[in-house]
Amino acid sequence: MIKNIWLKLKRVSNINSGTAKNKIFAILIASIFFWIDVLFKYIISADQSGKSYPIISHYFAIKYTENYGSSFSLFSDMPWLVALLNVIALIVPLAGFIFSTRFAIKIGFAFILLGAIDNFADRVILGYVIDYISVELGSYTIVLNVADLMITYGVIHVLVVYVFTSNAKDVAMNKEEVKATLEITDNNE
Repeated sequence: MIKNIWLKLKRVSNINSGTAKNKIFAILIASIFFWIDVLFKYIISADQSGKSYPIISHYFAIKYTENYGSSFSLFSDMPWLVALLNVIALIVPLAGFIFSTRFAIKIGFAFILLGAIDNFADRVILGYVIDYISVELGSYTIVLNVADLMITYGVIHVLVVYVFTSNAKDVAMNKEEVKATLEITDNNE
């Protein structure tokens, strides 16, 4: 089973993403989650009371929150750093999306890019990002939105695909080198 998953990941990651069809497909997949986040932000903005709607006891709830910081409410007291992170969060995935030649990596960059655009639009239009998913981890509470999850997923996706397929290419190259060495050895005997 693990071998089948490995082979599928290797096959998908090597699909050429240079075609317009693959680029559009990558954006389309990420766009679904982008619009889900926009819809949730619109719905949750109607109730700005700060009231929490528990989903799973006190661990997971829906609650309107204005986030003046970065992802997961980090750096809210450093607006210059948040602005810098926003610029980086737009440029890096855009470059990755444009210049990546592998479809699987392009999907990850599409998620990062659209998540960053979603939060950036909030920050430019409202001056803050609307967060609504409240997760309690012991004494620490994280409030985030689907765009934050898109960015997190995209980063993990790119790293996993890059690490696994880079190793797969190295293994394939080593097999070819071994095969070539064996052929040379057989010819010399």
